[in-house]
Order: sequence, then structure tokens, then C-alpha cells
Amino acid sequence: MASVVPVVDESADRGDEFLDVVERPRADSTRLSQDPEGLYEGWNRLGQPRRALDYGASVTSTPREAETRIGPVGALLCRLVFLAICLPGPVLLAVALTLDPPPPPTDVGGLLAGGVLTTIVGVGFGAFGWRLVTRSRRDARRLSAAGVAATAEVLTVANHLGGEDPGLELHLRISGPGFATFEADVIRADDPGLVPGALLTAVVDPTDRLFAIT
Repeated sequence: MASVVPVVDESADRGDEFLDVVERPRADSTRLSQDPEGLYEGWNRLGQPRRALDYGASVTSTPREAETRIGPVGALLCRLVFLAICLPGPVLLAVALTLDPPPPPTDVGGLLAGGVLTTIVGVGFGAFGWRLVTRSRRDARRLSAAGVAATAEVLTVANHLGGEDPGLELHLRISGPGFATFEADVIRADDPGLVPGALLTAVVDPTDRLFAIT
């Protein structure tokens, strides 16, 4: 009597591996379109972005308060202002180098020195402001897309004397779903309602503890 040899379908054991190989190119090709802000840390077999929170990634980053929120129109106006701040220096340099007839050497030296100094100061300040606006918009988009509602309890209140506008330095304990409770410090204007034990509403991105007090 002929023996029966069982046939094992090894493709079933390699099904996940095969699916990963097939789907990985699609995930790579859609990564920029689906995740322009770099909010995700992985990709599932269907080529969809997968947040770190979905598979229990540990959070080691320091909590950071989001930049002051700026709307789209405000961001556009701010960028135009910062761009205008960058322009005078290069324009002065171009004028100094292209005047016809050329000015006396002493005048050329003054124009060049002024152009270089204005360019360094203007471009540096404009680039710094542009970066702040970009960071503010990025933080707002992240919290809008991935933020969860949280509660911030005021633990301590101290006077903050730094800067032009004195205010209050609050030490907060922030808790909510999807992330471990953490503590952070924020600066706020004087408000009689800001006392130890007061509860404030907050929004937190659980992946890196970016937060905003609303």
C-alpha cells in the first residue's frame, strides 16, 4: 500500500513576507504624499502610514509647548514682512556694484560696507522670523491631525520676570488618553484664575508630547 506523503504549502508561511515585498514599493511611493510632515514612524502592509502610538513605541522626547498659533492669512503676511526685511541689503549691494557711471571709490566702499552689514542683519532676522512662522504652522497642523484632548493641572505658580512683559510661570501636570502623564513649564500672562489646583484644557500629540494649552 502506497504511503501518503503530506504536502506542506510553504507559501502560506511566507505569505506575510511575500505581501510585504509586494506592498513595500507602493508604501515608499506614497510616503511623501501621505506623510509630508513626517508624523509617522512605520508603514503597514497596505502601504498606509502607521503612527508610533499604534504599535506601542516608547516616547523619550522632552515635552515641548507648541509655538503660538498663527492662521494661514497671518502666516502669509508675516512671511511677506520677513521677506521684505531680507531685501534692502542685497538691493543696496546690487546698486553699489552696478551704478553707471561708478561713484568715487570712497562712496563705493561705503555702499558696499552698508550693503554687507544690512544683508547680514536683515537676512538673519528675516530667516529667523520665517522659521518661527513655519514652525508655528507645522505645530498647528500636527496637533490638529494627531492631537488628543488632555487636562493640565496647575501644580505651582511663580512670578516670571524675564522679557518685556512680566507674567506667571506655571508648572503643569498634563494627563490624557494615549500617553503617560508628564510635567512641563509654561509662561502665561497674569490671571487671577491661575492658581495651584486649577485645571486647564490642553491638546497633546502622544508621539512626542508636543502640547498646547487652549
